[in-house]
Amino acid sequence: MSFPSLRDVHQAMDAVFGDNAGAMPLRYGDPASEAAAARQRAGLFDRSDVGKVYVRGSDAADYLHRRLTNSISNLAEGAGCEAALLGGDARMIAAMTVSRIGRGFLVLAEPGLHEILRDELEKYVIAEDVKIDELRGKLGAIHVLGPQAGALASTLCPEAPADMAPWQIMRLEGIGAEAAFLCRRDLGRLPGRLLLTTQDRLAGLWGEAATEAKLLGGGPAGAEAFEILRLEEGEPRCGAEWGPRTIPLEANLKRLLDYTKGCYPGQEVIARVTNEGRQARALVGLRLDGEGPALPGAAVLAGGVRTGAVTSSAVSPALGPIALAGVEWEHRHAGAAVEIEGGRKAWIVGLPFDFPESKASG
Repeated sequence: MSFPSLRDVHQAMDAVFGDNAGAMPLRYGDPASEAAAARQRAGLFDRSDVGKVYVRGSDAADYLHRRLTNSISNLAEGAGCEAALLGGDARMIAAMTVSRIGRGFLVLAEPGLHEILRDELEKYVIAEDVKIDELRGKLGAIHVLGPQAGALASTLCPEAPADMAPWQIMRLEGIGAEAAFLCRRDLGRLPGRLLLTTQDRLAGLWGEAATEAKLLGGGPAGAEAFEILRLEEGEPRCGAEWGPRTIPLEANLKRLLDYTKGCYPGQEVIARVTNEGRQARALVGLRLDGEGPALPGAAVLAGGVRTGAVTSSAVSPALGPIALAGVEWEHRHAGAAVEIEGGRKAWIVGLPFDFPESKASG
């Protein structure tokens, strides 16, 4: 396993694991209850398998600025942003967060993108003073999500501010680890804090965080609960909503793009598609009739004709069965009735999903 592991700790808490080799167990109990607790209070997720590299050197800021879709060179110490790495045809290679800390930048990506991110960033370093340090095997990560995420982080780390700017990062000195960082990492509208620390401190920090989360009315949660929250927020995932044939606009990832900065790979395609005001596909939400999730890959039909496919689906404790789907541009409009392969009725909705305020914020 190439990342710090809490598997023994999770198993001692009766967590259920699936066949994947990721850090998160599937669940500790009922996934819907875990998702609801995170939505209303605080959920604790083991994200130790996220991709992590540190990019340093006198040319690091300029190099990342030229390679990525967002502005990097003007980030102040402790500030961060989301960005993407694109091919020349604007198709996605990786999505990430970039935060300036110390003499370089901490870059975080989805678990399955770690090797791609590292290799692609290294590929174009020629004469530049740029070094890519591997951190995935050195730092574990605990993601706290929910309205109480900031309060929980402040309890664990007294030096942590009560409020942080999106993607802000700071080094932690008071938790007894050789290296530790705190980053604001929301999931859509859901506030979040990501704690990164070394293996020797990870289990202890998880135990402290789990205790505090339970006192706040939340607790540890697994991958199935995280998936429910992700879908409710309309957040795309690599391998589901986007892949190497997708441009950011088709995955509802316009926020990764800075239209005012200089050149980056794929910029001309992005500008042309934006100026035309239409793209091949759009990511939409679906409210589903009946019970249970839809099958990923199931065709979405408009007027009896295939317009796209379900990419992810789950049963939300607040909304019932929901899904994300990629559909043809002309069929993206909220309120339109469609059909899922097999005759199931569905309705297109905008993202993120709307639900009762009491469910959204607790």
